[in-house]
Amino acid sequence: MNSQDRHEARYRRRRRKRQAKKEARNRAVGPIEKAFSYRAMFLYGKKCCNGVRWKQSTQNFELHLFSGTAARRRKVLDGTWKPKKCTHFTLRERGKVRPIDAPHITDRQVHKTLCNNVLIPLYGPSMIYDNGASQRGKGLHFAYRRLEEHLRWHYQRYGRRGGVFLLDLKGFFPNAPHATIYRRHQDLILDPRIRGLADLVVASSPCPTPGRGMPLG
Repeated sequence: MNSQDRHEARYRRRRRKRQAKKEARNRAVGPIEKAFSYRAMFLYGKKCCNGVRWKQSTQNFELHLFSGTAARRRKVLDGTWKPKKCTHFTLRERGKVRPIDAPHITDRQVHKTLCNNVLIPLYGPSMIYDNGASQRGKGLHFAYRRLEEHLRWHYQRYGRRGGVFLLDLKGFFPNAPHATIYRRHQDLILDPRIRGLADLVVASSPCPTPGRGMPLG
């Protein structure tokens, strides 16, 4: 066996191990009945109300949360759930104008369940450790600590030479390409029913450009 054969053998072993871990994560997520259990959907439905209970629509949603969760779960399981139209409004945040397309609160219940019970456990292992965006246990102080560690590492090797590069991805969510997201779903979400639901959420984007954008709210 020459060096190229050994390299190919190592590559195949690593590939089999990665595939085995991916399958184990999908088994832990379970079928759609487990990922979208009534308890989980009810819990995330309650969380959708936090901070917006002054809205009449939120009060109506929470008032009928017990029966509404059962009805929406039934639609999710039998494949008849369809997202509602997003609400468009403009928000000024820290001096910056942001156009927002917010999903209906009933859809947010499904989105939160999908994100927490499916996307986070399946996508998380492939993300870099320094990614602290909306990650549980990785808030502002986590970002400060990581910045200090990176600066210390750089200073020990290069002194004061170098700099900090700031980058802001403008309009990331409104311009996210659907084809790339679908390929990622195909690779990481092995259950076809859950993958179909995740694709449906992406396809419901209100972006006027075909094949781009994601609902955000």
